[in-house]
Amino acid sequence: MSCSLRRLPQDTGQRGGGGPRCGTPSAEALLRWAAACTMNGRGRLEHPSGAVYEGKFKDNMFHGVGTYTFPNGAKYIGPFNENKLEGEGEFIDEKGVEWSGTFHHTAAVGLKQKLKM
Repeated sequence: MSCSLRRLPQDTGQRGGGGPRCGTPSAEALLRWAAACTMNGRGRLEHPSGAVYEGKFKDNMFHGVGTYTFPNGAKYIGPFNENKLEGEGEFIDEKGVEWSGTFHHTAAVGLKQKLKM
């Protein structure tokens, strides 16, 4: 799964004065690119904030088992359902303290701290 936005050959046309078009791709080109770049399967997505998701995608959403690393270094490891935390997973906070429990969207009822011995 890899997509990058670049000028597509079929989008180089002539503008009034002749010569290739310059600048940003047209809206039509962006729609064709988006349609061709549906994220499905395993992959990695890096956000400008520093957040990173590695895991399974379905229809451009986090869906299946994956790891989401927050910009502060905290991490969730477990199942996702349409971009939401869903099921038994683990959370490691920015200090390295590990927690486990059942996650449902943004709630984690009964979260338990894992003890290191």
